[in-house]
Amino acid sequence: MATRRLPNILITGTPGTGKTTLCDLVAIQTDFEHIEVGKLVKEQQLHDGIDHEFDSFILNDDK
Repeated sequence: MATRRLPNILITGTPGTGKTTLCDLVAIQTDFEHIEVGKLVKEQQLHDGIDHEFDSFILNDDK
């Protein structure tokens, strides 16, 4: 089994608050990989639709 070498850092917040900008800066400074959870959820179809009030996916954590 592979050994993890880096910790996970999860940055959350409502749309338009600068999460992507912050994550890009953290990735540059730490040499960590920036994974956009929203894109991952969409690409892997890990959602049950869209919450239009919050303009975000409804995560299905059973998938």
